[in-house]
Amino acid sequence: MVSSAGIRTNRSLLRWLGRRYRYRVMIVGIVCLMTATLFSTIVLHEKASFSMPHNLPNTNNNSNIMCTSNDCLIYPKEITSTDQKLHLQYAALTQQGADHIVNQDRGILMVPNKDSFLMGIFDGHGNEGHTVAQYLQHNVSKKLTNFSSFAQKTERIKEVLKKSFIELDRELDDFAGRNGGSTAAIVIRQGSVLYFASVGDSLCFLSNKKGEILFQTKYDKPHMPEEKNRILQMGGNVDIPPNHPIQARSVAFNVDRNEMQMLAMSRSIGDWEHIGVIAEPHVDVVEIPVAQEGGLVVCGSDGIFESRKPSFIAQELAMHGINRAAHLIQLATPKTARVYRDDITLIVYQI
Repeated sequence: MVSSAGIRTNRSLLRWLGRRYRYRVMIVGIVCLMTATLFSTIVLHEKASFSMPHNLPNTNNNSNIMCTSNDCLIYPKEITSTDQKLHLQYAALTQQGADHIVNQDRGILMVPNKDSFLMGIFDGHGNEGHTVAQYLQHNVSKKLTNFSSFAQKTERIKEVLKKSFIELDRELDDFAGRNGGSTAAIVIRQGSVLYFASVGDSLCFLSNKKGEILFQTKYDKPHMPEEKNRILQMGGNVDIPPNHPIQARSVAFNVDRNEMQMLAMSRSIGDWEHIGVIAEPHVDVVEIPVAQEGGLVVCGSDGIFESRKPSFIAQELAMHGINRAAHLIQLATPKTARVYRDDITLIVYQI
């Protein structure tokens, strides 16, 4: 069953990408149900208004937020909207994996005006993965408060993005940082330029209206020579199956659980027990081609891209429109319990 979720409006202001302006802010996420079905669709329309407090609550204190870390993927909670007649320019969906107790995916979309946005995916893993992912969702925009003041200063922007990811990693609660982690893949638009920053195996890409991918972010996997060498040089351990190197894992001993743990990525936020796994992101700057009106920026967790190639997702969205997103998640969902059923999240924005 697919339910539709929409927009919550309030009078508070968030100062994002500059302290001098008032912005409408749209954050998309999904209310996490304890089921394995596709349970929430967030659709934001051009005429819709969405704002939230500048000072988001401390996510480590669940009494200060509108829902607990286990049942809420967005702050504030969504209000249902079933109007299907409006043109779909924004969409986000998530599905809790049947093999998970809670959905550990989080997503964000903030749109101050037609020429700017921030969107991202945070896919948690480990016992405290949802805690880490939610902390990132609530705090990544705060790190970018002065982003607009760096306009036309590409190298400075790269520095800010890298510093922001590293600071977010260091700010985690000690227990959460040792016992959980998260990917982080974000995209920021400033005029005709897109800034991509990512760690882990979530993916964001830019595609044109023909469904051709113009750019996509990198995966961070321990078998990649540069990543493997860094982990080993820093004193970490990597296990690489000879016949299936893509299944390589960073290996570390978890003191709290008194056991060895495996991590399928070489960069992440959290995962402090894994020596050599770093939070410094890859940062890429992409100019939006002049003739690409109608193109898409898409971010998704590995739950969808391990089942369907990015090129397939881009082509389906180009052919059928953004409302195809729900069907794509259904296509990516394993039909049998014999296959691992991961959380799946997909966010789409039309440029």
